Amino acid sequence: NWYPQRSGVSEDLNRVYMVSEERGLITGDKGTLLETENGGATWARVSLRVSEPLFGVSFTDKKTGWVVGYGGRIIRTYDGGHNWVEQSSGTRADLFAVSFHKNRGYAIGRDGIVMRYYERR
Repeated sequence: NWYPQRSGVSEDLNRVYMVSEERGLITGDKGTLLETENGGATWARVSLRVSEPLFGVSFTDKKTGWVVGYGGRIIRTYDGGHNWVEQSSGTRADLFAVSFHKNRGYAIGRDGIVMRYYERR
């Protein structure tokens, strides 16, 4: 069964991603990023200096993740979402989804753009 939850925001919400059974993130319009630490029972806003819509979200482990959005925006966390740092994407195209497998990532967006990311470890 599905049960309604209160997000605490009025912006449109675009994606939900559960990092673990307890920790998850939601992206939304106007730079909205929400997080839960209790399996979605409650959601809290993450403070980002972003006003454009955010869409895709993906994590490689419990600490390392990315969020993508309009205008080529890519934001990364190294500490499980406590701090977020913007990365240069090299594009102004809107990015709608991001996915990682180990240290390789792909972001896709408007007008057929595909971005690839590789990090040596």
